[in-house]
Amino acid sequence: MPDRPGQLKTVGSFTRRAGGAPTNVTVRLSVLDQTLWFWTRLSDDTFGEFLYETLMQFEIPDRFITRDDKAATTLAFTGHDKQSDRSFSFYRDQTADTRFQTCVVPNEVLQQITCVYVASYLQVNRLEVQ
Repeated sequence: MPDRPGQLKTVGSFTRRAGGAPTNVTVRLSVLDQTLWFWTRLSDDTFGEFLYETLMQFEIPDRFITRDDKAATTLAFTGHDKQSDRSFSFYRDQTADTRFQTCVVPNEVLQQITCVYVASYLQVNRLEVQ
């Protein structure tokens, strides 16, 4: 988060905050005592560890939180004007959250789920079956 309102090019410093739409929704639902699972992929870097510790503070189950020691954490720098209109600059080339793997959530769990919230970045690679 920026130290003051203004365009990103005029911000002097930033404060580290855990966030991202999926994380924000998950944390808010946990505060409302909703039963939930959170499927995400976090880096093993210091920012990924910060996100993991934040999720644990809110007692988010980590059953489907996987760690990636070969990718960095996405970084987002936010600016906002005096009316709180936001602007973003993302650093997310091959980051952990873009490297999901299939079959992490078993079918037995999926069959019990009544609501799914999907958010943020998703890149689907087409596979050819031979």
